[in-house]
Amino acid sequence: MPHWSLRDPVLRCRVKAGRHAARAAREVKPRARWVTRSGIDVVTFIVGLNVLVFGYMISLPPGEALFRFLDAGAISMEGLKRGAWWQPVTHLFLHGGNLGAGMRMLHLAVNMLVIYQVGKELLIAVGTRHWLGIYFFSGILGGFFQILVTPGSPLLGASSAAFGLITAYCSIHAFELLEVWVMGFPLKIGGAAFSRALIISSAVLGLVALASAVAIPLISSMGHFAHLGGALGGVVYVRLLGFCPRSLTKADLLQERAANDARLEAKRVSSSV
Repeated sequence: MPHWSLRDPVLRCRVKAGRHAARAAREVKPRARWVTRSGIDVVTFIVGLNVLVFGYMISLPPGEALFRFLDAGAISMEGLKRGAWWQPVTHLFLHGGNLGAGMRMLHLAVNMLVIYQVGKELLIAVGTRHWLGIYFFSGILGGFFQILVTPGSPLLGASSAAFGLITAYCSIHAFELLEVWVMGFPLKIGGAAFSRALIISSAVLGLVALASAVAIPLISSMGHFAHLGGALGGVVYVRLLGFCPRSLTKADLLQERAANDARLEAKRVSSSV
């Protein structure tokens, strides 16, 4: 998963003007600076469960025991064919696989950081039931995307679910200005634009991975199509459930223009008096 994180979103909330005005959200109000909510909730539980499973996995001796554990839990076309119906869910709680110790920890840490930070904020907007819906819908959809494209390679990791949480959050705040950190550099971008960027970049990287499995092993070893499926899952879920803000229609814009003209006229009259 790429090294980036969301930090302090919605520092400024502004209505877009000009030809983009029809996409601005009238009901959006400025929000407080991001403060990650404390306390034990579904987000903390999911992160803790991932950490516990990871602790058990690294306690297994390398070799046959670890291989059997990963073979049973990671999602694969072969596993589904032999009736391992639990794999679409269990693969979301496995990290690292046969990677080195440092890469295992990095895989877990990046996913859990994103799930915790974004998940806490998303939980406030959608509640526990829908948060779990987004997490598992995105994660399962991402898993199927990956094994359909690369059926010979098992998949593990929660990055597809993490991508779903991100795009769900960004879709809910589609017309707000977010501050996103990409490779350590801050970037201010609208929520909807960032969702599109994640989806497009995942698709492009997935195609590059298919074309350059030998030339660029770092890219090819990542589940880009899982990221793509997860990102699409987050957007689809919040759109179908009606969590996304409504775009302004022409009638809305005309009404707002009339109200603004009335305010300006009232101000002019009061100034002249």
